[in-house]
Amino acid sequence: MTSAKRTMQFWLWLLVACFAFLAFLPASIGQAAEVRDLRAYFDQLDSRGGDWNKNSNNDYGLLAFREAYVLQSYLLMYETYKDTRYLDKFVDHADSVLKQRDNIRKVTDYRGLSLPAWRHTDPPNDSNPLILGGKFYHVAVDTGNISYPYAWFARLVKNDPGLSAYNSKADIYLQAAKDAISVHEDEWRESGGAGYYIYRKGSPYWCDGVGVPHNQNLGLARTMLNIYLVTGETKYLDRVTKIARHFKNNLTLEGDRYVWYYWWGLGYTGWTSSQKVSVNTPNYGGYKKYEDFRHGAVDGDFVAMAYQAGIVFDETDMQRFANTIGKNIIRSDGKINETVSSVKLNGSNDILIGLWLRFNDRVPTLFDATYQRASNYTSVGAPGLLVVAYMNWAYNGPGSGKQPPTPPPPQDTTPPQVEIVQPAGGAALDLQVSVAASATDDTGVVGVDFEYSLGADGPWTALASGVKGEQNWTANWSTRNMPDGTYYLRAVARDAAGNTGNSAAVAVTISGRTTPAPGEGELVINGDFSRDREGWSAGGSMETEITGNKYAANNYNWQLYQDLQLQPGDYTLNALTKKMTGSEARICVFYIDDKGNRTLDQDTRYTIKGAGWEEVPEIKFSVPASAATTRIYLLSVDTSTVGFDNISLRGEGTDPGTGDDDVPEPGDGDNEEPEPGDGDNDNPGPGDGEPEPGDGEQSANLVINGDFSRDKQGWSAGGSIATEGNGNKYAVNDYNWQLYQDLRLQPGDYSLQAQVKKGTGSEARICVFFIDSKGNRTLNKDIRYTIKGAGWEEVPEIKFSVPASAATTRIYLLSPDTKTVGFDNISLRGEGTDPGTGDDDVPEPGDGDNEEPEPGDGDNDNPGPGDGEPEPGDGEQSANLVINGDFSRDKQGWSAGGSIATEGNGNKYAVNDYNWQLYQDLRLQPGDYSLQAQVKKGTGSEARICVFFIDSKGNRTLNKDIRYTIKGAGWEEVPEIKFSVPASAATTRIYLLSPDTKTVGFDNITLKQTGSAPGNGQPANLVTNGDFSLDKQGWSAGGSLKTEANGNKYVSNSYNWQLYQDLRLQPGKEYKLSALTRRGTAKAADARVAVAFIDKAGVRTVAYDFRYRHKGTGWEAIPEQTIKVPAGAVITRIYLLSATESGYHDFDNIVLTQ
Repeated sequence: MTSAKRTMQFWLWLLVACFAFLAFLPASIGQAAEVRDLRAYFDQLDSRGGDWNKNSNNDYGLLAFREAYVLQSYLLMYETYKDTRYLDKFVDHADSVLKQRDNIRKVTDYRGLSLPAWRHTDPPNDSNPLILGGKFYHVAVDTGNISYPYAWFARLVKNDPGLSAYNSKADIYLQAAKDAISVHEDEWRESGGAGYYIYRKGSPYWCDGVGVPHNQNLGLARTMLNIYLVTGETKYLDRVTKIARHFKNNLTLEGDRYVWYYWWGLGYTGWTSSQKVSVNTPNYGGYKKYEDFRHGAVDGDFVAMAYQAGIVFDETDMQRFANTIGKNIIRSDGKINETVSSVKLNGSNDILIGLWLRFNDRVPTLFDATYQRASNYTSVGAPGLLVVAYMNWAYNGPGSGKQPPTPPPPQDTTPPQVEIVQPAGGAALDLQVSVAASATDDTGVVGVDFEYSLGADGPWTALASGVKGEQNWTANWSTRNMPDGTYYLRAVARDAAGNTGNSAAVAVTISGRTTPAPGEGELVINGDFSRDREGWSAGGSMETEITGNKYAANNYNWQLYQDLQLQPGDYTLNALTKKMTGSEARICVFYIDDKGNRTLDQDTRYTIKGAGWEEVPEIKFSVPASAATTRIYLLSVDTSTVGFDNISLRGEGTDPGTGDDDVPEPGDGDNEEPEPGDGDNDNPGPGDGEPEPGDGEQSANLVINGDFSRDKQGWSAGGSIATEGNGNKYAVNDYNWQLYQDLRLQPGDYSLQAQVKKGTGSEARICVFFIDSKGNRTLNKDIRYTIKGAGWEEVPEIKFSVPASAATTRIYLLSPDTKTVGFDNISLRGEGTDPGTGDDDVPEPGDGDNEEPEPGDGDNDNPGPGDGEPEPGDGEQSANLVINGDFSRDKQGWSAGGSIATEGNGNKYAVNDYNWQLYQDLRLQPGDYSLQAQVKKGTGSEARICVFFIDSKGNRTLNKDIRYTIKGAGWEEVPEIKFSVPASAATTRIYLLSPDTKTVGFDNITLKQTGSAPGNGQPANLVTNGDFSLDKQGWSAGGSLKTEANGNKYVSNSYNWQLYQDLRLQPGKEYKLSALTRRGTAKAADARVAVAFIDKAGVRTVAYDFRYRHKGTGWEAIPEQTIKVPAGAVITRIYLLSATESGYHDFDNIVLTQ
């Protein structure tokens, strides 16, 4: 099929599919109904529709594009007249539609999955189908249209005590809406605070892999917004907000009104086979038409709802949409325009203008335009019935002014009220504590966080985010690693407007805690869910049976779990499960050590046979001594849900000594290994959101959350948390004193270790202060470390002695200047001696110590890519490019996996089994390399070494997978491993592991360049993150970060000077500057790249101002420019902007080379 035919077919199908089926069938034209008889008019038309399509399935879209409109019509009529007769009609139809879900009909989609949603295909006689091969697919627009009225009904019922008779139906419909939305979970994408859905790549949809059009995103968002308004579950609010931002980011302001295109991103621009976007349509020229007014009505419906909820859209936005309707769609000549633009094009089926009637109060001509077209029929199709329902709503209901609609939210400045209800003041806390707070707000509380401090007035440290229950917000507090003493607990509540309210601080005591031992009784908190989520995480949902029994429900996600701190020993876990939309339950048990490394011990799957509660066979496991936390997960094996209840854990009384060393088997999603030829770029480890097992056993780390895996828990509010491509979290800070952790330590000797890496700067600073009971501070250590390479480096061990006078030991992480550095794996361990007294020298942060270093005080080396990185051809050929390849410095240069062992002669080496956590990342120039290694037997005799290339987007490609059988008892050389690094590789990663659960040893890992590099001599890019794959890292706060449908990130900016990057370049040297740009909405086609030099006194001179005029609408290369850095320039600043004040242009791939 040609692209042109596909475009035409797509357009026609969308128009026909979404609105044109029998919109109005004027079987006979009768006397126009009087305006005040609109209710009787609706009832007459409804009665002539009979059962409509309530008994149809959705295989050809009859539910999504007919029956769904009937359901919406009944809800509008109820909102208008408060007559429950319309709710009864809704229930009658809604129950029938639920019976048509795939899992009830026992039919499947193209993957063979029978899901709680409504599949769709095209008729066999369709010569140009959109769903190919007669296969079945769950299309976003279908799910959105059908699920929306179910969530809407639940909102109406749950928010009106007078409708309590419908509560049980509301519960069923609410869960149905949630289940339907979850079918699209793997199609969700987000970036930079915005989000959208795609057509699943590899699905039978004609444009698989591409983002769905606006109306389909917003259709799903309507459902999720109603779910949030019922439940208060912030995950739905988060997603709705991101979809709203995505839509708003794609609006263009023309005068006083908004215009927008039907499709966005690649759907608008098109794509080519080289981009590998779509399997079914490798090349497509794009669909560049404005949104038509029929699909646009879905967009407008969502915007009006989001505005009422105070989400993204404000009064100004609403008036701009109203202007679009009143000036662009309803034309001055009385005709209805086809699109939202001002370009005149007569619309078809123009009576559907009534679908915009939520804007009736803002567009005076809208009701009349609808009434003139829709008031003179004796029979209609389902969309026509919806228009008549809207006329009722707009003339006699909330949209009329006779029943004032919910007013737009006023500027909310009132903070929530919050109070700690558990624990009580003065309570002595146990090892595992449930904390609870009650919170109220005039517009609703959206979240409650718990914090603790050593003093009643702070500073406060994040503890946990609360989970909403029927009465209170709850969270778990593990006091395992907290020294004895008095602590203060408070709750911080926040509302949708961002207002926060703090509770009064409650003083509690930690002392004399005992870890629960095997044999001491029930160990699971709230295992029967009678207290809702108390003791459990935020995942899944809480359900109630007709008997009043509460239980948990979950599908395939890893967000429903409980963490327990158990003593080493044998335990038995019991549970009940029952069918919901699914019939297979899964229970997993993980051990988490002090480093956060996870090990899977039990993965039990149970097929539910009947309709009631069934006992899962007893699960027995042994907790090893290395386990700081035992985590129990409850989930299903797919997107369907199952129920869980009566979770019980009891100890058997024995101590096993060590834990099970089993490793999750490849293929079950836990630690699946990347095999050559897989064709995917999955992380060697869980790629589907499952917890990643780890290994290693360390002595207790006294720092809380030193690896930042739990974000800021245990740390103060300063700095920020960043995430690497492999999912590792770490802290980032510049020169400020707001990132620290307070610890209450016994007097004695301690050893502090940390890992650091370059950000925009290359020098890290770690300070240790002692604070006495009166608040006096004494600086004991002020360590500065210059980071040499591009990866993580170990700061030399910092030893200090805590004096008896120290009530608190405070550890600060910062840089010595305004540039950022990264911190990770902060570890503190006691040495055991009492030093007596400490250093009394007190240079205090904030007292003259916060001055900004003057430009030029340091060296002028640019800390960007290429500085300190190993490059082929630099220096002698014999230089080893691997950092610490002999492990003489333990793990320096290596990741946290595996362990370090020492031979009798003092030689250190690495030991690992089958896990992917022992590796080193190197940034190498393109070229040929030779890797050598020594191995020896541990408990196993086969070693495995893998080489991966990782590009700038984080995609991984396996290049080498070498397995070597060790023959003797000593060290043996692995045969030389040769490989070539491609130009696309941003990182080369070398893994050391075994092919099974047995261990082997590794030593003397060396990597050398062996030959000329293809493209060698290409200078390194001095711009940090020039392709924006790391979002705004290295760049200032201006402009906006955006993501194309293929995942490519770029920035957009208007005419402002707030998007730039500062570099330290050598004066007198020449540099080459290049960039890509794409025309955006700016009226002038010129993009602008300016270069300024800043001297030591701070004087800025714009020396270069390059302007480029776009020729088309795609990405274009700005011709390479030469700049010369003048003498006296301390900072070189590169700006990206548009040349005119209105609109924006796009920028990507900024490159600067010497």
